[in-house]
Amino acid sequence: MATVSPADLSIAGAQRPNIDESERFDDEIGSLYAGIEGPDDRRYAGIDTQVLTVAEGDTLSSLLQAAGATKDDALAAVKAIAAVYDPRQIRQGFRLTVTLGVPDAKAAPIRASALPIPQGRDLLEDQPGRVRLMSLAFKPDVDKEVVARRDTEGSYSAETIQKKLSAQLYRASGVIDASLFMSAAAAGVPDRVTSQLMYLFSYDVDFQRDIHSGDSFEVFFTRYFDEFGNPVKSGDILFAALTLGGERMPLYRYQREPGRDPEYFTADGKSIKKSLLRTPIESARISSGFGMRKHPILGYSKMHKGIDFAAPEGTPILASGDGVIEIAGRTGGYGNYVKIRHTDNYETAYGHMSAYGRGIKAGIHVTQGQVIGYVGSTGQSTGPHLHYEIIIDGEQVNPKGVKLDTNMPLTGKLLASFERARNETDQLMARTPLNAPVETAEADTIATELRGSRN
Repeated sequence: MATVSPADLSIAGAQRPNIDESERFDDEIGSLYAGIEGPDDRRYAGIDTQVLTVAEGDTLSSLLQAAGATKDDALAAVKAIAAVYDPRQIRQGFRLTVTLGVPDAKAAPIRASALPIPQGRDLLEDQPGRVRLMSLAFKPDVDKEVVARRDTEGSYSAETIQKKLSAQLYRASGVIDASLFMSAAAAGVPDRVTSQLMYLFSYDVDFQRDIHSGDSFEVFFTRYFDEFGNPVKSGDILFAALTLGGERMPLYRYQREPGRDPEYFTADGKSIKKSLLRTPIESARISSGFGMRKHPILGYSKMHKGIDFAAPEGTPILASGDGVIEIAGRTGGYGNYVKIRHTDNYETAYGHMSAYGRGIKAGIHVTQGQVIGYVGSTGQSTGPHLHYEIIIDGEQVNPKGVKLDTNMPLTGKLLASFERARNETDQLMARTPLNAPVETAEADTIATELRGSRN
């Protein structure tokens, strides 16, 4: 890694209201400790262990100094960490375990705040009995820990420790009552898995209009546990099904070929991926449809050339399809606005955003499902919602009436390979009791196999 100047390394702060759920598992790792030894470690006499939470605008150096480390020690530790991990990737909400102490002290453990901290030029000198930064540890992911330590010579070195997680397979199902999220949670399904399930079916299902009480869901997925037996993250869904109005719609995860991302297919080998998502936002309700209406602000009837999805401010907005950003900026009554060109004659537009997704600007390429912004109420808006348009040959059209093209189905050897994978998944599910894990070794094996191709 290139040399990083630690003095000006800003922590990646709250540039967007929510951190992308594809990047993190924040709801599942909140209970994890943030240090390799923990507060009972007494490697050094006079030790003080603190767990710090990164806030917006913090730098790693400033955090360490606020905890009681000298400026020299803080900068040296950050420089050591930069050799194994980019400190600029430390985000708001990260927890850091910091240990301070007096290396040569013989006294019982004490708080660093009770120790004399030299000021001014004395900070540059290695004085006996002075508080020193002994170690720093944090977890950039649930299975990885970065640790920096001070050696007996007063230098700092850092390492990345890979944690081994155990895998277990879970099968859950339930009848939908008030909402899919509530019913799935009652069956023990993490919110992240439910969100992925909704995304998989979002090409064909309107979760506000197509789901009714008495419909049901099924989901089969991996969960990963740390060395203490705590669930720390969920893997991808291996199988999912919705039964709506008595019609069962199963989906299977399968990788066409090595190096290509796994996809989801119907039981007969047709890809679920279509040119555009029907709804580019999760867990939202349609608050205004396409057509003539009385404008809520202007007060007179006007054509509403899109669909409004009401959702809490900060809800992620997804790119409806692959394409290139044409506009990303303030645009009249739309407020914060993004327009994406998908083909020569197809575009989609998104209005009233509170903020843009990371790196979103005109000219960049985005992929279907990528977070491009967050729900807000900018421009002419009476409350948080997404205004969504599909534009064909320069004219806004009713999104509900647009035919979404499906990718080509699997054929020949690929179809035969998929069918073998599908049958193996069915057999494994049949051996897995509801809401109970299978043996860890078997889970590890099947999870590895399903990531690969059976060509």
